[in-house]
Amino acid sequence: MVSWRDIDNPTGTGVQAAREAAILAARREDDIIFHGLPDQGIDGILTAPGTTKMDISDWSTDENPVTDLAKGLETLIDNGASGSRALVVSTDLYAKLHRIQPGTGIMEVDRVRSLVGKLFRSSRLKKNSAILLYTEPQYIDLVIGQDMITAYMGNEKLDHVFRVMETLVPRIKRPEAIVIYG
Repeated sequence: MVSWRDIDNPTGTGVQAAREAAILAARREDDIIFHGLPDQGIDGILTAPGTTKMDISDWSTDENPVTDLAKGLETLIDNGASGSRALVVSTDLYAKLHRIQPGTGIMEVDRVRSLVGKLFRSSRLKKNSAILLYTEPQYIDLVIGQDMITAYMGNEKLDHVFRVMETLVPRIKRPEAIVIYG
C-alpha cells in the first residue's frame, strides 16, 4: 500500500513499502526454488528425491572447501552429468570463502569458482550448507508462467494498493545432477 501522502513525496514510506515487497517476493521465489511447494506436491532442489547428500567439513580451515567440492563434482560426473555448473552457499560459508589460502596467496573463493563455475550465495539456505548442481536444462529448469509484475488493485480511501505477483515452478529433471552439503 502506498499512502496518498507518498505520491507527493517519492522518498517517503511508499518507496520503502515497494522495496520491502520486492524483497519479500524474491525471498519467496528462492524458497520455492529450494524447498518446492510441498502442499502441491512440487519438489524443490533441497526436497527432490534422488539427490546426493554429503557431509560438509569446516570451510574455515585447510583446503576443506575445495576438497568437499571436488568429491561432489566427482560424484556428479560419475552420475553422468556434464555442462555448466553452479554452487549456491549459505551466507556464512560465503564469508568463509573470502580468505587467503595459506601458502598460495590465492583467495579460497577464486579456487572454488575455478572448480565449480558460477558461485551464488543465498540467505534462504540454512547455515553451513551448500548446493552443487549442473544447471543445464536437461537437469533442472524453472518454468515461469507469469514473470514478476506489479498490479494496481485500486484505492482504499486515498491510499493506493498494489500486488506483486509471479507464477513459477522448479522442475528437477535429473536429481542425480545435484549434491547437497550440510
